[in-house]
Amino acid sequence: MYKKWIKNLFVFVLMLCITLGQNVVSFAEDGDAAIVIGGETVFEVEAGKTERIRLQLKNRGSGTAEKVSIEPRVTSGLSPVRVKAEAGGNVGTISSGGYKTVNLTITVDGDIEEPSYEIPIEYTYVSGNGNAHSGSNSIYLKVKGFNLEPDFQLQDMKLS
Repeated sequence: MYKKWIKNLFVFVLMLCITLGQNVVSFAEDGDAAIVIGGETVFEVEAGKTERIRLQLKNRGSGTAEKVSIEPRVTSGLSPVRVKAEAGGNVGTISSGGYKTVNLTITVDGDIEEPSYEIPIEYTYVSGNGNAHSGSNSIYLKVKGFNLEPDFQLQDMKLS
């Protein structure tokens, strides 16, 4: 009974995080760009494999974003996940209201301990009016087949 309650709580918290991450409001001065990660932010990956995912960057501001670059931040040595951005994370220019898609290569080692992992994506850009900006949004990796149940059973156990 507690297992189901804990699972439901976990799902609720995860969905809340996803929802809040999707609805980030950006405030920009006239002529300023406002970059956010849009589209899908939860991706399923498989342990022991390398996969490519597509990340969408949107410019919600009224100006052009130049020299846009991203950098995934994974704590090396502590996480079984490695993330590498295509072209070294250099995205280029995104016009007002426009978007660009960036490919990320995700590698999940076989020794996973969590059913999902949060990956902060830091980004920097320069608005057309010369203002430098930086920010961060997160994506979430849900590991396929992660099982919280033990892989063994006790049979014929007798208590004395």
